[in-house]
Amino acid sequence: MPPKEDPKARAVAKVPKPPQQRGVARVPETREATSRIHLSEPGAQPVFVDDSGKRGRLLTWLSIGFALICLALIAALWFSQAAATGG
Repeated sequence: MPPKEDPKARAVAKVPKPPQQRGVARVPETREATSRIHLSEPGAQPVFVDDSGKRGRLLTWLSIGFALICLALIAALWFSQAAATGG
């Protein structure tokens, strides 16, 4: 007859220990924080200024066109799904 097994017996696993710390971490040097903002030279002009507003209008029309194309694609997808389900 085989020996009876103890139902409370469990497997034992070895758990690795965390590595020990070596030495002390260096702390970076602290520098004084200031609230001064770096300002450009007093006589410097902006690199690019669009006084006419042409670039802004162009970007507005391009973004409206892109939005309309996206809406048309969404509508086409919606209608194709409705046609496929017979709705």
